[in-house]
Amino acid sequence: MTKECRKCGETKAIKLFYNNKYGRLGKAAVCKACYKVNPVLIKITSKKCYTCEQDKEVKHFYYAAGKKDRYVNHCKDCLRKRRLDQEWYNKMKTLDQELAKKKGVYLATFDKGTYVGQGRLIHRERFHKYGRSNVNSGDMILLDFIVLEYIQDETKRLKRERYWINKLKPTLNRT
Repeated sequence: MTKECRKCGETKAIKLFYNNKYGRLGKAAVCKACYKVNPVLIKITSKKCYTCEQDKEVKHFYYAAGKKDRYVNHCKDCLRKRRLDQEWYNKMKTLDQELAKKKGVYLATFDKGTYVGQGRLIHRERFHKYGRSNVNSGDMILLDFIVLEYIQDETKRLKRERYWINKLKPTLNRT
C-alpha cells in the first residue's frame, strides 16, 4: 500500500509515514523524511510574552499542545493578573446588578438645592450625577446622594416620597 506525501509530493510506502488516527488511512499527511527535515513543532527555550513584552524562559509559560511552539502567548504572571482583574470585574458587576434591583426614596443634594425622589437608586444617582434627570439637565453638580428608605412596592414608595417631601421641604421639588 502507498501514499503520497503532501510536502514532497512523492508516492511512498505506507510504512514511511507516522501514525495519525485523524489522517487518511490512519497515517500522517507528511512522510517521516519530510517531517524530520522540517518538523511541525518548534523546540524553544525562551519566549516573549505578548502582554508584558518580556523575554522569559518557557517554564514561565503554560503548556499548550496545539500550538506550534507548544506554549501559550502570555506568561503565567500576566495570566494570573488578568484572571484577578476578571474576578474583580465580575464581583463589581454582580454588586451593580444587586444595587440596580434596589428601589427606594432618596435625597439628592445639588449645589443649587435639594431634591427628594424615588425609583431605582443606582440609576437615579447616575442620572442626577451626569445631568440626565428631570431635575438636573447638566447645569448643577451633585454633591451628595442619601438613601432615605429602601421600598420595593411602588405605591408605598410614592406615599413615602410625599412624606419626605413634606418633612424635608426640598427646594428643587415642584409642589
